[in-house]
Amino acid sequence: MNIMPEIKKEHYVHQGYLRLFFKGIPMIYVLDSEHKKVFSKTYKGIKEIACEKGFYDIDVEGLDPQKYEKLFGEYLEKDFTEALKKVVKEEKITEENKEILAIFLAFQFFRTPRFREWLINLLKTISIDMIDQHLKCNTSPELLEYYDKKFIKAKFKESNFHMDTLLKYTLLLAIRLYSFNWKLLINKSKVDFITGSEPVYGSGKKHEGPLLYNHFLFNISPKHCLKISPNTHNGNTILNNIHSINEINKKIISISKYAYITNKELAYKYLNSEKYGYKKLNIEKENFLNGTFYRSKF
Repeated sequence: MNIMPEIKKEHYVHQGYLRLFFKGIPMIYVLDSEHKKVFSKTYKGIKEIACEKGFYDIDVEGLDPQKYEKLFGEYLEKDFTEALKKVVKEEKITEENKEILAIFLAFQFFRTPRFREWLINLLKTISIDMIDQHLKCNTSPELLEYYDKKFIKAKFKESNFHMDTLLKYTLLLAIRLYSFNWKLLINKSKVDFITGSEPVYGSGKKHEGPLLYNHFLFNISPKHCLKISPNTHNGNTILNNIHSINEINKKIISISKYAYITNKELAYKYLNSEKYGYKKLNIEKENFLNGTFYRSKF
C-alpha cells in the first residue's frame, strides 16, 4: 500500500486549471484589490498562489487529517484538467465534457475560503436566530446552552464542517449546472480573461444562495469563458468587444480576494479603476425557522 506524503500547501484553486492561464507566461500579476496593491510571481509561483497550509485538514479521530486533500488530487483533478484542455483546444463542449465540468465547477465553487467564510457566518446567523426564537418561547437555559455549544464546536472545526458541506452540495449544484445551457465565449479582443481565488462567478435573485443561482461565468483560459444559464443558448459566441471582456473580469474581481492576471498593465488598470474592486461578504440575517439554509447573500 502506497503512503502519500504530507501535503503542506493545499490549493483551493486547481493548479492544472491555473496552468491554462499562465503556462509560457513568465510572470503572474496578482491583484489584491481589497488592500489596493499588485504584486508579481514567476510562473513557478503557481505553487504559491490560491493555497493555504492545512486548508482542507480535518480533525476526526481515526482519519488521516489530509484525507480529503489527497482524495481530491488522486481521483478528481486529473479528469477535470483533461476536460478543460479539450474544450480550449477544440473550442466546443461535448456532452462527456459537460458532465465532467459540471462536477468540477460545482466542486470549485464550494471549495474556496470565501464559501467557507459564508458557511461559517451563516451557521452563526442560524444559531443566533434559533436562540432568538427560543427566547421568545421562554426556552430553558439548558437548551440555549446546548445551541451555543453546538455552534462553538462547529466554529472550532471549520474545516470539518466545510468538507461535509462540500461533499453534500457539490453533486446538487453539478446536477443544476448540467441542466442549464452552456455557451462558450471565445475572446478575440486584445484584453485577456483573468481568473482569481474565486474563479466561478454565480448570481441569482436577492436572498438566494448558491444552490439556487441560475447564472454562472467561468473563465477557462485567457481566451475562453463558459457562460452557463437556463436563459442562454448552447454553442459558441465570438467576443471582439473589450468592454464585454472587462465586464466579465469585473465580476471575477468582485468575488476574489486575489485576481490572477497575465498582463502587468491590465492589473494596474483594474487596480486604479473604481469600477473594479473586491466586495466583502454581506451576510444578511434571516429567520431560519421560516426559511431555508440557502437564504443568504454569497
